[in-house]
Amino acid sequence: MTDSRSDISSKLGTSGWHIALERASGDTAKTPYLGDLETVGQIVRAFIAGICDRYAQVAMNTSLSSIAAAADRAECVRLGKAFSGSDPAFQVMGAWNGQPLADFTRTVMPDHLPDHDDSEDTLAQVFAVLAHRVYEVISTFSEDADEDTAHTSLDGAADDWTRLLLGLPAQDAGEPDA
Repeated sequence: MTDSRSDISSKLGTSGWHIALERASGDTAKTPYLGDLETVGQIVRAFIAGICDRYAQVAMNTSLSSIAAAADRAECVRLGKAFSGSDPAFQVMGAWNGQPLADFTRTVMPDHLPDHDDSEDTLAQVFAVLAHRVYEVISTFSEDADEDTAHTSLDGAADDWTRLLLGLPAQDAGEPDA
């Protein structure tokens, strides 16, 4: 098995040698690289953790559901911008982020995503689908009190969405559970 960090091509404008050189010189420490499996996994897991935290705040009556929903929506939009290449705080994976990623996600999840050319909106919707998956897991956990199953489900969703955002097949080679 190869290390995802060594998986580069020599074509400029892709995840090519210029990115490898920047990594070697430490220039990418300031901006997360959206072509790295570990980095994207951390972003997805932080997204899921934020939803769970806000859900818990609502359940404990320390926040309003409308405030939590607005924060979840804002995070979907923020990450849609990041993965479309519109946020300079993130280093994109060459020509993958943006329309190619939006097109790919529409082929994997055609029933859940809009069929238009706005990559930011489409990728925000990818995160919205994940948010709804997290809501389902949390509400099922709340009803069934099966914490192990909830953790396993959320972990699987994080892995599936991470791989989706990198154009990799899901662990079970199927569509992310939506």
